[in-house]
Amino acid sequence: MGSDAITSSRGVSVVVPSYNGRGLLMKCLESLRRQTYAPLEVIVVDDGSTDGSAEAVRKTFPQVRVVRLPENRGFCAAANAGISSARGSYVALINNDVVSSPGWLGALVGVMESDQKIAACASKVLTQDDPPRVESAGDLYRPWRSPRARGAGRPKDAFDLPGPVFGASAAAAMYRAEALRDVGLFDEGLGSYYEDVELCFRFHLGGWKVWYAPEAIVRHKGHGTASADEILFRVLRNDVLVYLKDMPAALLVGCLPALVARQGYQLLYHASRGSFDLCWRAKREACRLVPTFLRKRREVARVRRVSARTLLGTFFAS
Repeated sequence: MGSDAITSSRGVSVVVPSYNGRGLLMKCLESLRRQTYAPLEVIVVDDGSTDGSAEAVRKTFPQVRVVRLPENRGFCAAANAGISSARGSYVALINNDVVSSPGWLGALVGVMESDQKIAACASKVLTQDDPPRVESAGDLYRPWRSPRARGAGRPKDAFDLPGPVFGASAAAAMYRAEALRDVGLFDEGLGSYYEDVELCFRFHLGGWKVWYAPEAIVRHKGHGTASADEILFRVLRNDVLVYLKDMPAALLVGCLPALVARQGYQLLYHASRGSFDLCWRAKREACRLVPTFLRKRREVARVRRVSARTLLGTFFAS
């Protein structure tokens, strides 16, 4: 399941998947230029943009390497293309609508180098509101409910202690290249939303750790290139697919009633909100993809090194 395409040399490769959003991308790259920890390289993956983003990057930031995809293939594919071409022993992933603080990279590297078993490090992701609030201080996951952002909506000074978390928001996270070679890259079958949770799920199954670095601060505009309906559809679909792909059988069977009940609740909730059709389409699409994701369970089994009991502990670590 690992990827031999990832090579490593000392340093950090920063990967910026980008689809349109030219103005946001310029701000993102300018913030990367001000980092106190200099990256080995910055790679912008232009995911079939039509707004001249690639040309603007080459003109304004000639030191940045641009990887152009011929068509829009979605976040996972763009991120994977950048990761596969990265040379660093660490890969920092950042959205084009994120502005990083000058100490962002240094804080992430410090955590990664403190423990060789840390596969991913989560940033403190703040909103771009005034005043900013926490959007994510890592991701939470419980077997009986949908993944969610840790600390969402809390004051920006909350969650100031480092520690273990289940997942790291891919809006701004760092990954160990060795760990990516071990468990594989993002699952392109998910497209976007919960793809970062699913990757961290595999890290935990493989015996790796995921950590949170509160000093790695970024501000995220959020949902710059996707409509609210697109986001909701992917979230409702991927909630089921991640569960079926990665949850060990011992936990899957025990929590299956909760999973089924959650689907019913979501249908009723969205019926009351006038979005039943969208929710129903998402669940039908998930059902259509169930055989594919059950086959992927065999790939996941090859990287699993921990017991269901040990995994259960990671659900409550943060």
